[in-house]
Amino acid sequence: MPKFNLNPESLLDIPGRVWTYWKNQNGLLLGCNDLMAKSLRLSSPKDIVGRTDHDLPFIQADEAELYRMCDRQVMECGMTMQFEDTATLQDQRIHFLVIKTPFFNKQTKKILGIVGVSHYLPTTEPAGMLSELLTKRENEVFRLLIRGHSAKKIGQIIQISHRTVEHYIEKIRFKTKSSSRGELIDKFIDYIF
Repeated sequence: MPKFNLNPESLLDIPGRVWTYWKNQNGLLLGCNDLMAKSLRLSSPKDIVGRTDHDLPFIQADEAELYRMCDRQVMECGMTMQFEDTATLQDQRIHFLVIKTPFFNKQTKKILGIVGVSHYLPTTEPAGMLSELLTKRENEVFRLLIRGHSAKKIGQIIQISHRTVEHYIEKIRFKTKSSSRGELIDKFIDYIF
């Protein structure tokens, strides 16, 4: 059995509002995650198999052509590419940060298709509302917290004690009505990155 440089199915459970999908060299979809299938109003991810971008509900012809052009470019250069995209889905303009990478047979190095990860970019900006709600120092702490830094590390970076950082985190949780750090991060991570 051939070995591939990555297993597209390992990307199915990326958290957040993310579509994951993979296509062969001819642009035929080989699979996608549940969120993408639901967004396209397909019964299951299996319903996408064998379709092209032109066959997908709600995808306009010019958008499908653009996706195919990007796929070809990724396969021709053999490198991961990132770009922003705007699509019309159910009469709404949706914005995505798209990352596409080629996948290939490890033994022959032949490119077999692309794997795509499209991260939904909201048009409303809760992060902007958050920055108005928080003080300058709380915003600073929040941005470092959401990037995975511990209270101790945040304290070192902005030169305050880790206990003061903990105090700021509690104030941020209160202002955002978050019951835990995890909930706080879950609420706003999609708007920060």
